[in-house]
Amino acid sequence: MYSGDAGGVHTGDTGMYSGDTGGVHTGDTGMYLGDAGGVHTGDTGMYSGDAGGVHTGDTGMYSGDTGGVHTGDAGMYSGDAGGVHTGDTGMYSGDTGGVHTGDAGMYSGAMRVYP
Repeated sequence: MYSGDAGGVHTGDTGMYSGDTGGVHTGDTGMYLGDAGGVHTGDTGMYSGDAGGVHTGDTGMYSGDTGGVHTGDAGMYSGDAGGVHTGDTGMYSGDTGGVHTGDAGMYSGAMRVYP
């Protein structure tokens, strides 16, 4: 556990991250807040460039991300702004404020069409 690091490089903990400023990290998988331009890997998901985001070890739950890229959750999505995603199986990108749950397909700003 460490707090207030600037430009520090930490490895061998639950996750690896570098260049954090004023971040608070506490051995929980993927829990940290107030990071600026930090790069985090090896947690439940991988994301970079988050500003003021809050991440908490739940698959695909995060809030306040800006231009973040998240992978390794149930689904993969990039460029979301204020979106809420939980337990999805598909892949989607560029969603804004969308809420997706338990869908198995792939969609991006379009209605699903059934045969």
